[in-house]
Amino acid sequence: MVAIFLSVFDVHVQRAPIDGAIVFVQYNRGRFLDARDPNASLQNENRVVGIESTDGFRVTVRQIAGLIARRIVGWADQGAVLAKGERLGMIRFGSRVELFLPHGTEIVAKVGDYAKGGETILARRT
Repeated sequence: MVAIFLSVFDVHVQRAPIDGAIVFVQYNRGRFLDARDPNASLQNENRVVGIESTDGFRVTVRQIAGLIARRIVGWADQGAVLAKGERLGMIRFGSRVELFLPHGTEIVAKVGDYAKGGETILARRT
């Protein structure tokens, strides 16, 4: 898993990490803890999006609302086919995104790195 904290100064748009179809979307109501709080991952309001490539590679994106955000906007729903980098949603201000990758995926991002949406490579398929 790669977790990215988005401060109020960051762009809060999430993009598809791979080419693929959205195979599931689940919206979960919850609390609005500070997104840096380790409990925010499971307790805060969130939207989980599963994407599968044509060759079966699966990635899950969890958009987590934070203390200030309190609003997750989904632009792509189940059944949508996205190109890598295409916008799938946004979280309004001070939030967190978690990217769940299959076992064996090479994580190239390091703790403390600054990720720029649509540009920074976080991981590579092995």
